[in-house]
Amino acid sequence: MANDKLVIILEGGPGVGKTTIARLLAERLSKKGYSVCIVDDAIRSISRLLNRLFGKWYLAPRELIEYMFMGYRLRVFEECARKVDIVVMDYGVEAPLAYMEEDNVPYPHQLERLAEEVLDGSRILVFILEQPIAYQKMMYDGKILEEQPDMLDD
Repeated sequence: MANDKLVIILEGGPGVGKTTIARLLAERLSKKGYSVCIVDDAIRSISRLLNRLFGKWYLAPRELIEYMFMGYRLRVFEECARKVDIVVMDYGVEAPLAYMEEDNVPYPHQLERLAEEVLDGSRILVFILEQPIAYQKMMYDGKILEEQPDMLDD
């Protein structure tokens, strides 16, 4: 499925600003005349359904969460890639596969090929985001510290 799209992937841990940056980037690019679609973090979308089914989304079986996450991301990416110039992703399409593999969740390996196919022909930019150290709580000797200890004082 060649699509010659620009795909911007924002990677990073929770709370680093991937979703905020994706929205700001899409807004800025739209103002410049590009058509842009955001593939958001699927858990925000599927958690409402899982909350209705299980009371709390995190009580759902891990396998179900991961399959839903993967399916949602691939479906939304495919829909976006057909109609826009630029796709901005909050995590890459391969992230759910990595989670499934790490958790020893069996999945059909056709999903790997499908993930590759949706990116085939795309120009891809990946940005890895990390919280500035000033905003992080540091762990040192088992205690949470508000600021980084001076490591040179030994």
